[in-house]
Amino acid sequence: DAASLTGGNSINGATGEVTYVAGWSGTTTITASAAGCNGPATTTHVVTVTPTVTIAAFSPATSTRSQGVGTVTTTTTGINSTGITYSLDAASLTGGNSINGSTGEVTYVAGWSGTTTITASAAGCNGPATTTHVVTILL
Repeated sequence: DAASLTGGNSINGATGEVTYVAGWSGTTTITASAAGCNGPATTTHVVTVTPTVTIAAFSPATSTRSQGVGTVTTTTTGINSTGITYSLDAASLTGGNSINGSTGEVTYVAGWSGTTTITASAAGCNGPATTTHVVTILL
């Protein structure tokens, strides 16, 4: 169809092979025609290409903070995402720390020191896509 061709995609008229450009998403209508004794026969096939989910890296990828009770929110963004969830590594959870899976807000308990890994996971097509942020808690 015109939108697919304008978008940079191409079709080999002899074989019907369609080549999509990187990053293409949308609907493509492919029409095939065959000439014969009773006139041409035509059929169409619709292909829908859904974009792949991606997630931005945390910036910065690591951070350091002093020990103490408190909350810290670390967030990122997803592209073509249906939602982002946040989680903590097992050692941090076992140590009594917690995370709000929707907002990325981490609550640290008194006395916690060491490394905490926050993982963000973006849901979507060909996903999920994940990124991590490492926080070092100093004594």
